[in-house]
Amino acid sequence: MANVLLVILAIYTIGISLLFRACRPRFKEQGRQMLAMRSVQSVAAQRDGLHTAVAVVAGASTISFRVPHDAAPQIEALIRDLVLGTHPAVRQ
Repeated sequence: MANVLLVILAIYTIGISLLFRACRPRFKEQGRQMLAMRSVQSVAAQRDGLHTAVAVVAGASTISFRVPHDAAPQIEALIRDLVLGTHPAVRQ
């Protein structure tokens, strides 16, 4: 019985620590940066806890956006279209 309680406590502790890590605000990482779309070299998406991190690489800097999982492919495709010039906003 004691082993079962220890396992439940361990699972609970791991779950809470993962949830806390994913939900806490990252004040040090928040900020504003601007990139010229011509300088963007690559766009990649990677799961990051409860969100997906969309990373935009331009020169020596990488900017990551934490977005919901279902919005990540759309944001990634939008940035790629803007860089390649296939988005309607670029054609004007």
